[in-house]
Amino acid sequence: MFEWNDALEELKKFDGKGHEARVYSALELSYKFLRDEERSLLRLVGQLAPHVVIISDLLKYSMGLGLFNQRTTLKATRDRLLKVISDLKMSCLLLEGDNHEQVKMHDVVHSFAASIASEHHHVFTAACQTELEEWPNKDFFEQCTSICLPYCNIPKLPEVLECPKLKSFFMFNNSSLKIPENLFSRMEELKVLDLTGMHLSPLPLSLQYLENLQTLCLDYCVLEDISAIGDLKQLQVLSFIQSTIVRLPSEVSKLTRLRLLDLSRCRKLEVIPPDVLSRLAQLEELYMGKALFNGRVKDTMKEETMPACPN
Repeated sequence: MFEWNDALEELKKFDGKGHEARVYSALELSYKFLRDEERSLLRLVGQLAPHVVIISDLLKYSMGLGLFNQRTTLKATRDRLLKVISDLKMSCLLLEGDNHEQVKMHDVVHSFAASIASEHHHVFTAACQTELEEWPNKDFFEQCTSICLPYCNIPKLPEVLECPKLKSFFMFNNSSLKIPENLFSRMEELKVLDLTGMHLSPLPLSLQYLENLQTLCLDYCVLEDISAIGDLKQLQVLSFIQSTIVRLPSEVSKLTRLRLLDLSRCRKLEVIPPDVLSRLAQLEELYMGKALFNGRVKDTMKEETMPACPN
C-alpha cells in the first residue's frame, strides 16, 4: 500500500506535468481493492459533472439502479450511500463539496472513472459543454448500458436509440432540444431517466414503453400534461424539483411502488387532487419545501399519514 499512499500525495498536488501515468497506475490498484458498491458508485459519479455532485441525486440514481438492494428502507439506503461516500473520501477518490449536500471528484479521478465505465461497461459519456457531432454506431448502442450527456450542445437526437441493455440515461439542461416521440421506444431495460432542465411539453409518447423504469427525474423542466407518468408502474422515485407543473395528475395514484416523491420548489403547483397521496402506500419520503407557494391543495393533505420531509 505504500505505492498507493505515495500516489495519493501526488494526486493532491497533481498539476498535469509528468505524473499522470503514475497516478493512473495507482488508481487502477485502488479500484481493484474496492467493494462492488464502491466501484459502482465511483463509475456512476464518473459519468456526471465532477465539480458538483448532489448527494440526493446519487440517492435517487442508486435506488433506481439497485446499487444497495439489500437495504429494505429508504433511510437504510441513504445511510449506506453516505457510508460508501465516506469510504471513497477516505481513499481520496471523492472530495468534500462546497456544502454537506454535495461531493466533488478530482479531474484525474473523474477521467479514470469515466474511462473504466466506457471501456468495461459500455458507457457513452460526452464531456460537459461540448458539441456532440457524431453518435456511436449501432453495434455500440446494442451493448450500451448508460448514456450521459451533461450540458452538451446536441444539434439533433436520433429518432430512435436502439439500446436493449441500457440501464440509465442522463441528459441535462438543453431546453431547446426537441426529443423525438419514439426516442425511448427501444430502451426496455431502462431503470433511471434524468431529463433535468428540458422542455417536455408534451412528454414523449415513448415514455410509456419504459415498463421497468425505477427513477424518473424531471427537475427544472417545462411541463404541462404529465398524466402519462401513471403508466410507469415500477417507479420508486419521481422528482419534479422546481418544474412548472400546475397540477399533480390523478394518475400518479397508480404508482403504488413509489417510495420517494420530490415536489420541492414547484412554485406553480396549484392542485393535488383528493386521495392521490394517500393511495401511495409505499411512499416513505415526500418533499414539498417551497412547493405550494401560490397554490391551493384539494383535500388539504391533512389526512396524509406518510412521513413528510420538507426542504
